[in-house]
Amino acid sequence: MRAGVNVSPRPDGLVRGRNPGLANGDRPAIDRAMSNATAAVVAILLVSVIGADWLFNDAQGLNFMGRRLMDLIEYIAFWR
Repeated sequence: MRAGVNVSPRPDGLVRGRNPGLANGDRPAIDRAMSNATAAVVAILLVSVIGADWLFNDAQGLNFMGRRLMDLIEYIAFWR
């Protein structure tokens, strides 16, 4: 093996923690993830919105969004 040859599977700029384009203290997007606390808050909000719709509107909002989702799926399948 010759000296100075990079044998890593990824170029130096793509190796975690060694991206020269990042400012000090920044982390690459691949290292940033949703924390457990944030995921819990999002889940609680989603369940509470669905529960409120079910309680106050007889799930009409869920029904509407489900039908719109089915229309979107059919529209996308048309272009396949």
